[in-house]
Amino acid sequence: MSGVSWGPRTGMHLRFRWLAAIILAGPLTAYGQATGAAGAPAGPNPSAESADSSQNALAEIVVTARKREERLVDVPVAVSEVSAATLSTVPTTTLTQIGNLVPGVSMERMGGGGTGASFEIRGVGQLAQDFNTEQPVALNIDGVQVTKGPAAQIPFFDLESVEVLKGPQALFFGKNSPAGVVSLNSAGPGSTLEGYTRAGYEFSASSPSIESAISIPLTDALSIRIAGHYDHDNAGYVHNAAGPIANPFDPAEPLPGAANSEEPLNRNGAARITVAYKPGGAFDATFKLLGGYHHDDGGQTEEVVSCGGAAHPTTINLLDPTQSATDPFGDCSANHINSNGNGPPAIVSAFLGGPRDGKPFTETSVVLSSLTMSYKFDLPLTLTSVTGAYHTKRNDYDNYDLTVYAQALEAEYDKDTQLSEELRLTSDFSGPVNFTAGTYYEHDQHDVGDTDRVFNLPLYFGPGPYAGISNDLIMQARDRAQSYSFFGELRWKIVDNLELAAGARYSHDNRSAQIGNLFNYFDLIAPTANPFSPAGVFYNPSVSANNVSPQATLTYHPMRNVTLYGAFKEGYLAPSVGNPANITNVSTAADPNSQFIYQPERVSGGELGAKGILLDGALTGDLTVYRYDYRDLQVATFHPDTLSFLPGNVGRARNQGIELQTAYQVARDFALRASAVYSDLKFLEYPGAQCYPGESTTLCPNGLQDLSNTRYGDGPFTGKIGFLFTHNLTDSFSASLGADVSHTTAAPAYERDPYAVAPAYTWVDATLRIYQPRGPWEISVLGNNLSNAIYYKNFIFKPLGAPNDIGAQSISTPRMVAVRVQYRF
Repeated sequence: MSGVSWGPRTGMHLRFRWLAAIILAGPLTAYGQATGAAGAPAGPNPSAESADSSQNALAEIVVTARKREERLVDVPVAVSEVSAATLSTVPTTTLTQIGNLVPGVSMERMGGGGTGASFEIRGVGQLAQDFNTEQPVALNIDGVQVTKGPAAQIPFFDLESVEVLKGPQALFFGKNSPAGVVSLNSAGPGSTLEGYTRAGYEFSASSPSIESAISIPLTDALSIRIAGHYDHDNAGYVHNAAGPIANPFDPAEPLPGAANSEEPLNRNGAARITVAYKPGGAFDATFKLLGGYHHDDGGQTEEVVSCGGAAHPTTINLLDPTQSATDPFGDCSANHINSNGNGPPAIVSAFLGGPRDGKPFTETSVVLSSLTMSYKFDLPLTLTSVTGAYHTKRNDYDNYDLTVYAQALEAEYDKDTQLSEELRLTSDFSGPVNFTAGTYYEHDQHDVGDTDRVFNLPLYFGPGPYAGISNDLIMQARDRAQSYSFFGELRWKIVDNLELAAGARYSHDNRSAQIGNLFNYFDLIAPTANPFSPAGVFYNPSVSANNVSPQATLTYHPMRNVTLYGAFKEGYLAPSVGNPANITNVSTAADPNSQFIYQPERVSGGELGAKGILLDGALTGDLTVYRYDYRDLQVATFHPDTLSFLPGNVGRARNQGIELQTAYQVARDFALRASAVYSDLKFLEYPGAQCYPGESTTLCPNGLQDLSNTRYGDGPFTGKIGFLFTHNLTDSFSASLGADVSHTTAAPAYERDPYAVAPAYTWVDATLRIYQPRGPWEISVLGNNLSNAIYYKNFIFKPLGAPNDIGAQSISTPRMVAVRVQYRF
């Protein structure tokens, strides 16, 4: 088995910066050629006019939630749509910002390794923070299904729309998704020369940004669109307070403190080219190629958020747990201040997998292509093919002990390649019965490497290729996955205003891996009491599963702009092979391969929905009540003695709730909007859950507790209210002011730990725009989190910490204010 290609950080970010600059320059150059020396626009600005109109009227929105165009008010699916007009007027270049626009949705970047992100819809998300598990919430990017988190690291830009489908989605978006789908649709080229350039500056992170796009019709049938985005933080929004200090665990190696006083110092770039062939006949095709890049100088924006009343976090010596040290720089509070020290120079320079300069970093690159082809037969049948290719590569290095003492250094390597193909045949007969049927195939090849230092050991003094390194362990995993599925739905219009739709997806999934340690220091110093799997012992876990997920929906339209529906749905998350960063010594287990398996996760339940456009279009509303039962939820259990996450499944859980969205056009220039979401997540059966550190043996005998009938997840209730006011300043210029205020209640205690509770918070966003409704110019002031609220998610009991030291893997950004200028043509 060949080793992972560990090596220093590459210069990829420099090469991508040049690429982004070239692509961003393309639209400006082409525009200059189109307008001539005077630089006057070649024609009117329809994009700006339509954007303005959409802001001032509750237009009928068209979505493709069932892979065909339908009015949002007609589709019997709990779907939220964010239009291009809205996306262009608020800061939405990250999935986190996009998720904040949709009630009941959370999409958080996560620093360091593991999944790289956490996606949730209605509170349901990934409970297994593992390199190789898939997200229950799927991303669908230009028709390509992506269920791995690293894609969330790159910027998302020049989008035509975002559609969020809530609840199990078995039929229309590639693989089965038990919690929902976030569908991102990038803008395509039109029939005229048009485009935009927008430049901005965000003050908190001292971050300039530029984004540009151009559509060029080459012939009547062939057109292209080129778009790019780049932003660069010159200041961090997290202050790293770790200073130089004596090393209590090794006095000969003093600790340098923080490698960077500010984090994360993001640099993001992305570029996309779209080629559309639409001759106007039976056949059309669209090809899209996206390349994206993220780099930061310390992705560890995690913080120790509680120490059980203590003022400072603690680090212990795993080799001698009686030896511990308190971090004088850490403050045990979520306040965008952490204490994240780097290792001693002698240790860092000998750390295999670390960067040349020895400083923490995260680097992610993504390439995604989609080819969508459609053919309309003479019969009212349309065949659609979506071919996808997705490749991501991520490297990172950081200190995961979350204190100045840097006792948990870790470097990771993650490379994933996915190829997929979907064929879909849809009918459009004039009669009462129509159908959709198709097949989906996906092949995934995933390679992971992880190496760390969590024990205070001297440089490795054994023979062989690893002599002189400071690492304790080097893990390697090679994962292979194949998915096949067949799906179909029949739609029967019983009468003109009553439709019954029923269908199912059959899925077959194969997962396999070869996983083991390439290096284990304990093979040399404690071979008979080895806590980790011996080097050179590789395991070959594999798992396969079959599933049929049916779905049935009854839709009733009592009048044209009112829809009532009821749906029964089942969903499924494929099994997976876990890739724990540290592989415990399972070599003596009766079936060691079974120690790596996540069994499939299943969900069944239903929802009732009502949608309407009333008062001559002035009032819209969408109400959904739902209840779903989940079986065998995939979870990962953390073992602090070896800093390992072990795979597992929860017996049963329930997700039920209600959500409401409404908007009211009070007057021509003034609109109100509001939403409320309540989600009740509860473990119905969860015996054998791990204890939280320090839990009494009375409450948690034998190291296990029963979490049955306990709530989990984020704050159960979020309410939001907002407005949009527009006013004509002159014949040429208008202004708009919009704001939203949301409040989220406190979250349930994590694993019953009274200190692991995310508090309630109130979030305020606002945007002021001055623009030309029929002209090219716009200037905006964009305020995000003006209340400077702090929320945190994804609790983790701090590695090497005291029992009540609790960290959070994702912390919200602080108050962000940006100015942006845009020119459209």
